[in-house]
Amino acid sequence: MRRQLQTFDPREEYARSPEYAEVVATLNAGIDPSVQLPPPPTSEYATSLGRQMILCIRRAFLNKFRQPQQIRAFILMYIVMGLIIGSLYWQLDDTQLGARNRVALVYFSTIFAALGAFAAVPGVVLSRATYYREKPSFLRPFAFFVAQSLSEVPFTCIATWCYSVVIYFMAGLNLADYGLRVVLFAFVYSFASVLAVAFAQMVAVLSPSQESASTTVGVSLSILSLFAGFIIPKLSIEWYWRWLHYLSIFKYPLEALSINEMLGETFGCPDGQGALSVATSNYTFVVRTQSKLSTLIDTRARTLGTTEVQSTNTRLLVRSFQPYCPISSGTQFIAMQFDMNQDWKHFWMDVGAMGILYTFMLIVTYIGVRFVNHMRR
Repeated sequence: MRRQLQTFDPREEYARSPEYAEVVATLNAGIDPSVQLPPPPTSEYATSLGRQMILCIRRAFLNKFRQPQQIRAFILMYIVMGLIIGSLYWQLDDTQLGARNRVALVYFSTIFAALGAFAAVPGVVLSRATYYREKPSFLRPFAFFVAQSLSEVPFTCIATWCYSVVIYFMAGLNLADYGLRVVLFAFVYSFASVLAVAFAQMVAVLSPSQESASTTVGVSLSILSLFAGFIIPKLSIEWYWRWLHYLSIFKYPLEALSINEMLGETFGCPDGQGALSVATSNYTFVVRTQSKLSTLIDTRARTLGTTEVQSTNTRLLVRSFQPYCPISSGTQFIAMQFDMNQDWKHFWMDVGAMGILYTFMLIVTYIGVRFVNHMRR
């Protein structure tokens, strides 16, 4: 006998289930007025600002860690440049040339810190697509801004501290105050690098594309480095351009690092290296014989140093010279040659000015994140 097949109807089975009976009883009973309804939403976002900041920061760091080759190349670049510049300025001495090379080393290091900021431009531009997609209903602008600003700081500080340690001991820079100068150098140099990264991120947020952002950052940094006060000292800059000197992101770390290096340093002219001959006195003598002339020249040469003799008949003009070292102290050098300040008070004022510039750039970056939209669809 052929077995009769039975069809399965899911609707009938659900109608006979206890779950269906429970749902029908709940609907027939209606809504209990004593039950407190949940409060209406107070924000257009489903999660709080703190929760979104944590998630955005975590995602930003994950994006960085997913590029290990880029991180290693970035840190290795600073170490290699530290070795190259350190070998170029190997163990600077306390001569006149050594004084100039110390400030030159500080300037080139500051410029190189700014060049490392170019690596921050692609990250900002590439992450904007995700932000524009999630911004209307899901992602808060402030959370995205904080994540982008913080994601570059640890890697920049690690790279710049490596560079600072390498360059400081290879160049034989100032180790006064029980090594505190090394820490201050690394701190200011790292702050200068973070400031340059903030500048690059600000430009990237306001620029429509990665190409335009990179071009703007490069041209701007070149102009600002020109007005830092090393190539052209402050008082040599025309008055109508001097405002750009105070806006330069290189001016304040250059002066702070120069104070940290040159304060308390003394310089000399060993074996007359770098010394200038300065006329100290002129004498006119009347002599009658050649022997007296030779004796007089020898005596004046021993007592007055270098002499220049001009004779006319019986009259003898003796002009004496003394060697003079133009640079005797580090603070005198940066004050006379570069119109820089030279005490710890202005060192911390420079650090404070860097903080003000950094805060300003963060504010402009947030305004750009909040109100500027380069996606056109």
